[in-house]
Amino acid sequence: IFVAGSLTDDPTGNWYEYSFDTGPSSLLPDFPLLGYNKNWVVITTNDFVNFLYNHVGIMVMNINSLFDGTLTIANNFSDADAFTISSAETFDATEETEYMVSDYNGNSNNAGYIKVGAITGTPDEPVYNIGVLLGVNKPWSDAEVDAPQKGNTHKINTNDSRMHTVMVRNGYIWATHSITLPAASPTRCSVAWWQIDPSSNTVLQYGRLDDPSGRYFAAFPSLGVTATNDVLVGACAFGTGIYPGGFYAYRNSADAKNTMRTPKLYIPGVSYYYKTYGSGRNRWGDYTATSIDPANGTFWTLQQYASAANKWGTYWANVNAVTSLQSEAPVANNNQSNERSGIIISPNPGRGNFVLTYTTLKTGNAVVTVYNIKGLAVFTQKVNVLSGSNSYNLNLGSLLPGNYEVRLQDGAET
Repeated sequence: IFVAGSLTDDPTGNWYEYSFDTGPSSLLPDFPLLGYNKNWVVITTNDFVNFLYNHVGIMVMNINSLFDGTLTIANNFSDADAFTISSAETFDATEETEYMVSDYNGNSNNAGYIKVGAITGTPDEPVYNIGVLLGVNKPWSDAEVDAPQKGNTHKINTNDSRMHTVMVRNGYIWATHSITLPAASPTRCSVAWWQIDPSSNTVLQYGRLDDPSGRYFAAFPSLGVTATNDVLVGACAFGTGIYPGGFYAYRNSADAKNTMRTPKLYIPGVSYYYKTYGSGRNRWGDYTATSIDPANGTFWTLQQYASAANKWGTYWANVNAVTSLQSEAPVANNNQSNERSGIIISPNPGRGNFVLTYTTLKTGNAVVTVYNIKGLAVFTQKVNVLSGSNSYNLNLGSLLPGNYEVRLQDGAET
């Protein structure tokens, strides 16, 4: 296991680098996850022995020693009663406990359970606590259900219900993972999210991003939480009417309990994806991240999408955590999509001058309108449209940095 700590707050500066031997060649540490608090950096792995799963490995390092270049030893623990334990990113500066969450049993006596463990003790002498089970009366399945996609009969592997992001903020644990539904005989993949009070071992909120009709599947989630308990969940979207894309769903702290606002497909896929490398699995991946910008408290989420036939790409979205944030449901590619109308904005993302390229069969007048995140028009420009490919220069240098939507309307298409 390799781990590094930066000497300054400049990521392009110098780093202290460390390596730790995980054991004999018969042991394979897989799926490493990293969490931290004021006392420790914790790395967990799913450890396989002779290619058979054996236990979760837990490596605990003194965070102060890591950052001052004196780290010489890591304390190691194991847990054979779990699979994929996710250690928390802890944003509370005084929190002494490092919390750890894992999916435990999605369907036991009509309830679903996760396990909340912890690292306690001193920075040099940590103690691993296997934790307690917390449940909700909304069971799920831990079985895998592959997702359909537009343009190809091969389904995409969505993996299992292992825990993804775990975050501690304002004394609460927030967590998210994929699940499959219905619990007894699953047919679709969805996303579950949790808010837990560790002081009383209670579930304060539990919600899902789920389409019971099965038209849309969701998988590979991550989340971010602001200082005011606003939440953004980012994940991948799949379905028979869409190519694989990235979406997010927002929750304001004043919203109704256990709810998220309607998801927004911010980066639709542009083609199908099928690659197995001989494994038989059309592997998509667990590659997802959602974070808070320390400068202004906005969200950043990074998700995968199908950028071309059999090719994946990654795409950032910057989302303002404001009460008026608008969301919308993912929509299938249709006559109003970029795929059909051929609208391209470049560079994207960018700032200042942009080039809009638009292909159409029509000749006439059109209007380009730019909307801010509140849905207000902040820029309008009339253009002439010719049959074929058209390019227009957009000078948006007067706009503040943020997320904007560009629409081109020529009468019948947007």
